[in-house]
Amino acid sequence: MPYRILAFLSKLPSLSTSEFISYYETKHLPLIISLSGDTLPPVYKRRYTHLDETAGTFGVMIPPADGGAGIDFDVITELVFESLEAYQAWGVRIASDGGGEKIVEDEGKFLVRERTRSYVVEEFVTGDGRTE
Repeated sequence: MPYRILAFLSKLPSLSTSEFISYYETKHLPLIISLSGDTLPPVYKRRYTHLDETAGTFGVMIPPADGGAGIDFDVITELVFESLEAYQAWGVRIASDGGGEKIVEDEGKFLVRERTRSYVVEEFVTGDGRTE
């Protein structure tokens, strides 16, 4: 059974959503990949909220009913591993040789680390699963 984690991350207030996305995708993600080696999870998705913009990536912004007041994160990161053991091996690998310190230092450049939350979740899918 896959071991799936959802993490809810918040950007530094000084960054726009586009700056945040750019940093995560071009700086942080390559760091994580380089530290992961052969333990990189087969699924590593990021879903960005675009809360500080009047138009999302596709030119249309549909605000939440509460105006976004209840949303206190800027990206949902999903990591899926083949098993708990694969997740644990990844954790050991990325933390080795100073990797943990590198990650903490890098996250300080674009995240409010104190607001990070992560949860192990179990997924159920209805339909053929072709839409994402």
